[in-house]
Amino acid sequence: MRAAPVRFLLALFIASSAAAEPLAPEHVAALDADIRALLSHRPSAGLSVAVGYGDAEWLSAYGYAQLAERKRATPSTTYRLASVTKTLTAVAIMQLVEQGKVKLDDDLHTYLPRYPKKPWPVTVRQLLSHLGGVYHYRDPKKEGHFKTHFSTAQALALFEGWPLAQEPGTKFLYTTYGYDVLGAIVEAASGQSYAEYLREHIFQPAGMSRSSMEDKKHLGTDAARGYRVRAGRVVPSEDIDISSRFAGGGARSSVEDLLRYARALTDGKLVTPQTWQQMQQPAQTKDGHQVDYGLGFGVFPQHGHSVVSHYGGQPETTTLLFLVPARRLVVALATNVEGQDALLGEIAGAVLERLLEDGVRRRPLYADDPVDQALLDGMTRVSSYGLARREGWGGPLNQTPASLDDAFARVFELLSRDRIATDVDTARKQLAAAHHPSNGSVVPRAGEEMARVLEKALPDRNYAALGPIAFFSDYGQVCELESCAHPLPQRLKEDLQWLRTQWEWAGPRFSSYRPERAADARELAEALEPTLKQAAVHPDFVAELSTAAARWRDSGREAEATAALELSARLHPFALEPQLQLADAALLLGDEDRAAELYEPAAHEALLKRAAALELSAHPRAQLAAAWLKKFAGGGGAAQP
Repeated sequence: MRAAPVRFLLALFIASSAAAEPLAPEHVAALDADIRALLSHRPSAGLSVAVGYGDAEWLSAYGYAQLAERKRATPSTTYRLASVTKTLTAVAIMQLVEQGKVKLDDDLHTYLPRYPKKPWPVTVRQLLSHLGGVYHYRDPKKEGHFKTHFSTAQALALFEGWPLAQEPGTKFLYTTYGYDVLGAIVEAASGQSYAEYLREHIFQPAGMSRSSMEDKKHLGTDAARGYRVRAGRVVPSEDIDISSRFAGGGARSSVEDLLRYARALTDGKLVTPQTWQQMQQPAQTKDGHQVDYGLGFGVFPQHGHSVVSHYGGQPETTTLLFLVPARRLVVALATNVEGQDALLGEIAGAVLERLLEDGVRRRPLYADDPVDQALLDGMTRVSSYGLARREGWGGPLNQTPASLDDAFARVFELLSRDRIATDVDTARKQLAAAHHPSNGSVVPRAGEEMARVLEKALPDRNYAALGPIAFFSDYGQVCELESCAHPLPQRLKEDLQWLRTQWEWAGPRFSSYRPERAADARELAEALEPTLKQAAVHPDFVAELSTAAARWRDSGREAEATAALELSARLHPFALEPQLQLADAALLLGDEDRAAELYEPAAHEALLKRAAALELSAHPRAQLAAAWLKKFAGGGGAAQP
């Protein structure tokens, strides 16, 4: 795909400057280079980008909104929002809550009395956080290919007679249909159609002039045409009608409008600041487990930032709205190519790196020793949750002195080398679950206090860029120099010294390295292997090498894709994921014997998840591979395609 010419980007830059302060030129240049590198080795069509940081903005676009007509994408190009529509529905519900027309803990039948009764009540709050037990699509081969327009009643009729998948409040189950129910509640409580409500109460107040519910008969001239990748080529998407998923995925907008929407949310123009804060808090199941979703948005710590976001994906489009509210950062991304979640996630990550993390690529940490790996994973969770709480993640916690003492005692127990070595798998599971309220929220409690101590003693240190080893090491040193209520145990300090020595030898060498710019797998191997093969602790490149492999596979470069995955397995010999990715690649190439050997260590559930992921792949052998893997997982041995 040819990127937009310089004069076109300059025009966009000038246009955005007229309305807002421009983003610093050095940031614009770096981000533009990052995006071009990410696009350079994959088949693509159009991409629109909007970034807001403080009072500054940058809007840009790459490629084509309509390939045949050679019509370029712009920040004003409209795309299907897909599931980003769910955020609009959530805002509409919360506006009605503020008006007293809806109550979050009311049963849905309060507003939709004709909706079929279920064995349990389903509340508005549960629907907003995907805890209502309402199924997502059950027959994608039918439900994903509708050609006709649906009214609200017809959309609900598709699923309202189904049983609930589970008791509400017991488990997170992502559901577009649950959001259709919320759309019907918006209509019942407001007396307006869903489209009218959004136009009057969200689009107009936010200044979203190019946003609407999709109407295929009245698409504007700025509408993108949709595409998908097949056998390394970009081809037109299937033409479907999306009105059946109206409140869960039926809107259109531009990244320019999405930026205005995010600004309006954070500035209190759509809901009050108190309501906006409420929407950002993670929901909980009945047994006290938090989910990474609030009221209409995904909410989670990322590198110590409190992130609020939502992806969208359906025929013709992939979208992402990504916010770090405490830092006034907004990233709005849209492409007219299906299945580009990884690309948009990488772009959002690049923005995070450039603007909030000193240009450093923060990667996970890999250790050859499984005990070291568990320690690193645990420290990463403590630092990330702790720093994110300083930005507002998780809502208020009851931090009495006794509970804080208990939290530190439990965290230090979970990070005990002797305890981990006794049963590494159990220790890692316990560390991964230690942020839940049912487990006392000990990780965010202790992590926030550590972050507070560091913030006071070393206010200029950017731990989002420096990572968990520096976070723990600095905390230990601060506690040695000053009176500290919860100093690190001696054994943990010794472990830290070892980990830090290893990390400082390998880690900083790759802080600015960008694997996406490599032309082939040989270039990756020459850059990574000499250093990483000698380090007991080093950056984890599994995700980036997997992305490179997928990019080359989509471009028809199967040999390069396999070489990238083989490199990943060599660099991370004690990690299961690279082996499974290599198994997926072997299976897609028809080598069932090698795939069976590589899949053997994986659990049944993990194999079924991989089979489901393969089914969604655009690879020509994806369906055959998924069927084989399901049989292999079910039979625990060799399968026949």
